[in-house]
Amino acid sequence: MSYWTGSEAAIAAANAAAWAAYIADYPTAEQGGETVANPTTAWAIPAPTAAGDWAIPAYPGMAAPDGCTEVGGGRVGGG
Repeated sequence: MSYWTGSEAAIAAANAAAWAAYIADYPTAEQGGETVANPTTAWAIPAPTAAGDWAIPAYPGMAAPDGCTEVGGGRVGGG
């Protein structure tokens, strides 16, 4: 899995962009046997990294947004 890393502000902006792309790709969801508007409110929960920046999973097929760097798989948080 790839991740985007960057400052807290850059990751917040990347998270918003990824969420918008996700909702555009998947506007509905199944809930209680009914199709409803997708209730997702964020793409991911940002996590601090060992390097002192922040990370979220990269949205598949989307280039790393401004201020972010895409890194390969591995564990976020340095643990």
